[in-house]
Amino acid sequence: MNPQSYEHIDGSAAPTEPPPQTVIPSDFTLSEQMRAWAAKHTPALDADEATEAFVDHYLSKGELRADWNAAWRSWMRTRSRWQAEKRQAPTSSGFQPFRNPAEDDGDPNAWA
Repeated sequence: MNPQSYEHIDGSAAPTEPPPQTVIPSDFTLSEQMRAWAAKHTPALDADEATEAFVDHYLSKGELRADWNAAWRSWMRTRSRWQAEKRQAPTSSGFQPFRNPAEDDGDPNAWA
């Protein structure tokens, strides 16, 4: 495949050489464009909290990336998926006590 046949999402030509990888900038912050992306693609997440965790994670690891904005989008999608899975997960033990529907008063903390 010819790498020059690829284009970036914004329509600009893809470079023929891969960009250099760098550590995350210590002042990495959300731009308005990133906030808009997060609101559209990961609305259940707190973008500020997730970004703070993203920056702390990569500062602590010292890992290199070629595109920190792309890494952030990937982080946000993954975190959103984890959050959705956590909401659907059963209790840690999987134990669900029997509840008699005839005596159920609607209180989820009451034992039947």
